[in-house]
Amino acid sequence: MSETAETVRQILFDVLSGIPEFEYLDPAQIPESAAIEGDLFADSLDAVEIEMAMEKAFGFEPTDPPILEKDCTVGELIAAVRQARGES
Repeated sequence: MSETAETVRQILFDVLSGIPEFEYLDPAQIPESAAIEGDLFADSLDAVEIEMAMEKAFGFEPTDPPILEKDCTVGELIAAVRQARGES
């Protein structure tokens, strides 16, 4: 797993682990196919917190539209971060 993927999963875990329905005990268990809203139970406030944490972790400036698209999957989010960072 790449450093980017690990960091994105850790951010998701840190933000969402307080949600009772969130079932993952380890960030590495979060599958790339999981939809952030539908499967991980994030709401719009969680999405803002995730976006801000990614901006801080990766040194991004706020983007419009945000990197975190509505109900994207973890894999799509990781790909968007890699693209924004210029990774292949």
